[in-house]
Amino acid sequence: ANADWGAIAGEATGLVTVLLILPITLLLYISALEVETKSEVDMNRELRATGWANLAAGAVGGPPGYMYLAGTVITSRLVGRRRGAAIVAPLAMLAVVVFGGAILELLPQMLIGGMLLFVGAEFLFEWVWVSRRRMAKLDYGLMWVIVLVIATAGFLPGVAVGLIAATGLFVVRYSRIDVIKHDLTGSEHQSNIERSAAATEYLSEHGVETLILELQGFIFFGTASRILGRVKTSFEAANRPRFTVLDFRRVTGVDSSAVAIFERVALLARDREISLVLTGLDEVEAGQFADLAASYADVIVLHPDLDHGLSWCEDRLLDDSGAAATDARHLPTDLPQDLGPYLVERWFEPGDLLMREGDPSPGMYLIRSGRATVFVEGENGQRVRLRTLLGGTVLGEISLYRGEPCTATVVAEERCEVLHLDPQSFAYLCQVDPTVAAELHAFVARALAGRVSHANRAIRALHD
Repeated sequence: ANADWGAIAGEATGLVTVLLILPITLLLYISALEVETKSEVDMNRELRATGWANLAAGAVGGPPGYMYLAGTVITSRLVGRRRGAAIVAPLAMLAVVVFGGAILELLPQMLIGGMLLFVGAEFLFEWVWVSRRRMAKLDYGLMWVIVLVIATAGFLPGVAVGLIAATGLFVVRYSRIDVIKHDLTGSEHQSNIERSAAATEYLSEHGVETLILELQGFIFFGTASRILGRVKTSFEAANRPRFTVLDFRRVTGVDSSAVAIFERVALLARDREISLVLTGLDEVEAGQFADLAASYADVIVLHPDLDHGLSWCEDRLLDDSGAAATDARHLPTDLPQDLGPYLVERWFEPGDLLMREGDPSPGMYLIRSGRATVFVEGENGQRVRLRTLLGGTVLGEISLYRGEPCTATVVAEERCEVLHLDPQSFAYLCQVDPTVAAELHAFVARALAGRVSHANRAIRALHD
């Protein structure tokens, strides 16, 4: 009832500042203590000890305390890790509580003042002089600014200046980080859809019509401008792409100012009739881009991940190639012609299992037509797509040749017409008709070599 609430309200700025600085200071203190004592500090244990100490101090009318870096360092340097200091310090405080402040007069003030002066001078020498060797010039200058502001204006203004300057310095430095992790084309990086040889060759030749930018980090106005510059350069080139894929899988967040820059990208894409494919957006980012996607529905296409986005672009490219699309519905021409007696024609409806992960190998399937997806079960029970197989491809050959259980699950997405070579027929073929078996081995080797070659190109492009 006797509190001066006006005076308390007048200190609101300082109180709020303390609340904001406290978590940062706590983290810095813990890190500094670990460096000083050369040991790992258990933050939960330290906080619990501080809490119990505050309860004990409050019981006798003492002020609240906290983990004090200077006091801890002084104790560590004077007595090391011996437990005596932890016992003497509370006993000295208890003596003041019991006998009053007069007991402090028994201690030589010259001794206490000299010790504090020595330790303070040592701190200043280490932080202001020795640290110049391990700090960048800009950081070292910023530290001097903070020291001068604290010395002239006070601790809180110095902390405020330090936070503002450090934030500005962080923004400048972070904007220099290349937000584009990988800059690829559809020829270098294709989807996980395994297509016929003719379709694959066509995509390798015309994949340059797809620009792939895999983004990373936090995107704000400083980093988004790099994306805009790269897109403008690509759009203004003579062989500009038909599709531009922006993958956000490695993006940690998008600032509202960056969304405005992406709108400029959409405008450029609309003017040049280029499709803008956004992939890997999380729930928050999808909400940020919802209005933009609705306003530019004729330009922007959203897909859950990069693989689906690339397959969408590839399907559009193959629509322009009747030969490649038609070839995808037939078996490869290098398949042994005398293999027919060992194959059984089968059909699978959408949702049917061709093989299940962990089951014995059902043999090898040659897909005549349709679409099947290879996936594994993730830790959370979700299906992770590995590949999608179309007509003219083969599956199940690895488990058949190795005689091991299936390494993945394969489900028909569309009605699939396949030729099935079961393990018994395969063993019989190798025994009675080695010539045809050798042709089959060569065919499987070529299929596997094509997959390895495709993977090597993607790895090389990502590594570069």
